[in-house]
Amino acid sequence: MTDPRRDDPELVRNQPALRTSNGGVWLAWGAVTVVVVGVVMGFMAALEPGIGWAALVVVVALFLVMVVVRFTVRPLRPRLATMAVLDVLIVLVGLVSVIAVLVAESRP
Repeated sequence: MTDPRRDDPELVRNQPALRTSNGGVWLAWGAVTVVVVGVVMGFMAALEPGIGWAALVVVVALFLVMVVVRFTVRPLRPRLATMAVLDVLIVLVGLVSVIAVLVAESRP
């Protein structure tokens, strides 16, 4: 008997973006994410240059790793999962750095 969850299209692991994509969609979405987070980090750098610029460097580095993964990792599913994780990390770096700037700016 087969596991009914294995074929459930609503499970996160069964989404087409994690099964059938060649990675181009993840690169495009990653680029959009980098631009959005980069603009926010630019504004944050005006308040706290150390945090803003460091976060921007980390975000760009994560995107470059995403590009490398896209063109070097051959098994499809691990490639797509890694690219998804990298995209989430880009957003998390942005979020953590915004919180760090807010905390730093709120101190007297």
